[in-house]
Amino acid sequence: MPVRQPYSQNDRPAGRGHSDPVLTELEGYNELGMKKDAVRLAKRLLRVHDITDVQFKAALQTLLSLDARLKPSRAGIEKAYARLSAKAQRRVRFWMLSYHHSTKNYLAAKQFIPKRFNGPLGLIELAFAWDVWSGLDDKKSLQKHFKIMTAGADAASDPFTHSVLLASLGDYFLRTGEWRLAAESYREIPVEFVNAHQAVLGPVLAIYGELLAACAAAHKTLALFKTHHELQVEVPLVGNLVWQNRDIEKQLNALQHGLRRLLGKKRLKELGALPSQ
Repeated sequence: MPVRQPYSQNDRPAGRGHSDPVLTELEGYNELGMKKDAVRLAKRLLRVHDITDVQFKAALQTLLSLDARLKPSRAGIEKAYARLSAKAQRRVRFWMLSYHHSTKNYLAAKQFIPKRFNGPLGLIELAFAWDVWSGLDDKKSLQKHFKIMTAGADAASDPFTHSVLLASLGDYFLRTGEWRLAAESYREIPVEFVNAHQAVLGPVLAIYGELLAACAAAHKTLALFKTHHELQVEVPLVGNLVWQNRDIEKQLNALQHGLRRLLGKKRLKELGALPSQ
């Protein structure tokens, strides 16, 4: 569940204070809420041959905030990034991480993860890196940074940063089957700072995950019950016991099937109930 706006609400696309008329125009579109015009101009800006890191940053900020279809912009973004100097590429590394994180292209995002998570955007970068490692099932990196991640979530003073960290932890706990921790993380997220998927649906998904886990555990208990009685009686599970166990198994299967059908493959994968691709 990626965060679509990976920067502070006060961090507007650069425009004012610059002599670049295109950046000034882009700033104006953003301030007036002219989303289509802003997105169109941002894409045009990425096609500028000698694009600067300031222009690149402004274009990506706009797309990440306003464009509902980010994936089709990948080729244009990567070509523009390749035209930047090595120094400029280092300056916009965070924005490349943000873009690939938002489109869930975790293999591409991985190359933009910094070695150290410091500076004003360090904790945001850590949250994005955490999502990347989780998506790639990189247990080594997750284990290495777990204490830093939880400490960062507790210490973050900025509400937006705090929300992003909580959302990443909630997603992680959801996939690892730690349902209560997932629900607790999601419930702490202020709705105004992150998308509704995590703040609203997160706790509900955690409950569904716990229900699926309870069904799986019940199947194991029933299997043990059958085995125990087969060992204890001369005629294994005769009469009422046979029908009772069949009825229990039927009800469990119906509950489990209903939950899985209700959730669908996408949600089941988020809950770790389907293998990753």
